[in-house]
Amino acid sequence: MSSKDRHVSLVTTILGVLAALLLVTTVGTFLQGWALRRVAAEERKKVVERPYPELEAYHQEQEQALSANYFWIDQAAGTVHLPIERAMALVVAEAGAPVADGAGEGGR
Repeated sequence: MSSKDRHVSLVTTILGVLAALLLVTTVGTFLQGWALRRVAAEERKKVVERPYPELEAYHQEQEQALSANYFWIDQAAGTVHLPIERAMALVVAEAGAPVADGAGEGGR
């Protein structure tokens, strides 16, 4: 084998090794990106897309209770339940601040 043939064989070997390294790096980068996207999608699914119907129902129930009509809680003590909007308007009025038109009557 001549030195020219050895040189060509060496260059071919080096280029083959570099091509293999480039291929392994490219495939590894692709797989890593794919895996990270899958993990992120799974986290979004667990955190954002997971509904809590019991909690939502509880919040609706509480909102309805707070915005219900007037009724006595303890008539002898003079304690009455009133809608939250009306209660907020009374607190503002007691503080001496101006009350917007319709406050306490369902107006926002």
